[in-house]
This record gives sequence, structure tokens and C-alpha cells, in this order.
Amino acid sequence: MNIRTLPFLKAHGAGNDFVVLDEEDGQIPPELTHWSRVLCCRRTGIGADGVLVIRRSAGVIAMECWNSDGSRAEACGNGLRVIARVLYLREVVSTIHTDAGPVAVESTQTESGDFIAKTILGPITIDEEVNLDLHGEIYCGTPANVGNPHLVFALADFNGEDPVRQLGPSLEFSVPGRVNVGFYSVESKDLVHLRVWERGCGETLACGTGAAAAVRVLQAQGVIGPKVEVRMPGGALQIQSVEKTPELLEISGPARINFSGMLHIDPDKEGPTEFDLQFEGCANSIKS
Repeated sequence: MNIRTLPFLKAHGAGNDFVVLDEEDGQIPPELTHWSRVLCCRRTGIGADGVLVIRRSAGVIAMECWNSDGSRAEACGNGLRVIARVLYLREVVSTIHTDAGPVAVESTQTESGDFIAKTILGPITIDEEVNLDLHGEIYCGTPANVGNPHLVFALADFNGEDPVRQLGPSLEFSVPGRVNVGFYSVESKDLVHLRVWERGCGETLACGTGAAAAVRVLQAQGVIGPKVEVRMPGGALQIQSVEKTPELLEISGPARINFSGMLHIDPDKEGPTEFDLQFEGCANSIKS
């Protein structure tokens, strides 16, 4: 049996967590539908919202994002900051290419050692509001595109104990190709609270492109100012308009590496068969 190994990192941006693979460390298949399902499973795999792949070609750094359901996302704001964090100690990177196009990134480290990554997303486009009929109720949402599609709603417009989890799945499938769904509440001109039901993985603790979509929609409505903090269950992102270009938003926030490990891959099977985790000096073996 010719088992090969491939290093991985587990990392997160404001709680939005990923398994990170770098093709510099070994061969990674071009299609990861099965791999992402196996690796992201929180019961039998490593557990994550998605898989990020660092692709390299002729000096160009590119990021692929695979959701936990095996689908591929065009863009991922938190994923970009995570990749910037992973590459920070290896090489200087100012641009990361995505399926939605190149994105500018900047990496810094505070005096306390915390890592902060910045990205500029956009141009963000906004379409006319849409009315959706769900279970006999009409909900008004605003479509926005941040390289990937979003529908933005006011949380106050919904009834029920937990509308994000109750209606998120139906809203995700309410448009062809599915959509990310954001539920916001505005506390002040410079503070927004947000929860996001993400296409392909359900509710996440944070969503960078979702935060950008909500901020741009609210700015266009005159509800908030050019600089705002977006608080999500996993943490906060600082977002501000790029001067003279409001369709572009600069997003900054934390990105951290949780632990590293090794995938064991059987070429006769579709995906990894075992994972070795290294965390604070301890190693555990998990068989899929």
C-alpha cells in the first residue's frame, strides 16, 4: 500500500474555521468535493466550515475555497485573511487570486503578538430589493455581490425564536445557484450586529463577504457611516470604505492558526484515510 502524507493547518478568522492545504507541500487534486466533505465533518473528520487550498503557478498565489458540503465558493473574506496569516512567516504576499478575481491583502502583527490581516473586497454591487414568499410570509431582502452572491435582511423583520436557523436553509435555496444569507441589526452608525447562513455550510461564526455585503447595503441606504464595526458570534471585523470608492471596502480582523497535522492518503481511495493532529505537543490519530 503506497500511503503518502500531506501537511495541513487548522485555522480560523473570527471563528470561521478552515482546513488549509498548500500545494507547495505536496500534490493536491484539482477537484476536492469528496475531500472537503471528509475533512470538514465535525464528527469523523478534522471539522471545519471549509477547505482552503493555496495554489501556486508562475509566482502567482491563488486561493480555492471548498465548502463543507463539497461545493466550491467563488470568494471567502475570512479565508483570504487566513491565507494571508498562513503565508505571513513564509513569504511576502500583497495579492491573492480567487475565483472572483485578484484581491489585495496586507498582514501585520501587533505588539502583543496578535495577527491582523486586511483585505479589500469589491467592487460590491447591489441590486433592487426582492420580495420572497416563504411559508406564506413575505420577506424583503437586498441582493449584493461581493464576488459571491448574498441576500441581506433586517433580523427585526422576522418572527420566531431563531429565524436564522429556521429560515436560513429555505432562503439559501430561494434563488438559482443558492445564496449566502445575512441577518443584520443596527445598533448605531458605526456598529452592526450580523449573523450569516452561508451557502454550502450553514450558519458560521463569521463571514467576511457577508459582513461586506451587509455594510455596503446599509451604507447605500444611509443607515451607517463609512467606518463600522461588524460584530458576529465569533468576533468582530473592522470595515471602512475606500476613499472616493465606496464600492470597495477594507476589512480587517483576526486570523489565527489552531494546530497543524498530517493527512495520510491512500491513492486507491477518494480521500484521506487518517489524520495525525499536532496540538500543544500532543498527537492524536483519527481514522475516517
